[in-house]
Amino acid sequence: MRLNTRWVLAGIVCVLLVFAITVAILSRDQGSSDQAGFSVAEMIARKNLSTKVKTLGPDHLSVAFSLINLANLCRDNGRYAEAEPLYLRALAIRKKNLGPAHPDIAKSLVSLAVLYGKQERYAEAESLYKQALATQEQVQGPNHPLVAATLYSYADLLRETNRTDEAEQLEGRARAIRRK
Repeated sequence: MRLNTRWVLAGIVCVLLVFAITVAILSRDQGSSDQAGFSVAEMIARKNLSTKVKTLGPDHLSVAFSLINLANLCRDNGRYAEAEPLYLRALAIRKKNLGPAHPDIAKSLVSLAVLYGKQERYAEAESLYKQALATQEQVQGPNHPLVAATLYSYADLLRETNRTDEAEQLEGRARAIRRK
């Protein structure tokens, strides 16, 4: 069996990206204010994205995954304006390849909702959470563990906007799903 050099290279870059992201997260979790870990992770994420675009094309699902990784790094580093177009592009690629009703579409919507929540764009975030939940419930069923995770995340947003009663209702539903 012959290995495609491009795929091998893409695989190596992916492994390096995971390693760099792990180092960056560990540095952050240990209270390090040093941004070197994120810089390395971002550099590798950008290289990974570039390699995938060149080898697979700009609309490949693997490119969407790389865009989300890079967007997560930007978001976690407080660079929200840079993260948003990356999330939006990933969402567009996923919709093009998967259609509007797919679990990965819901994941992209939740990622974007989390970003909007951090930016205090609460109405936009709430709308995205509702879309994500509708998609998850339609595709995966109302008692799927990812529905519970989205409910918890949505509840966090509601707490941010002092809507505690609604948040508690969502958390109660999420707990019920997790008990099943």
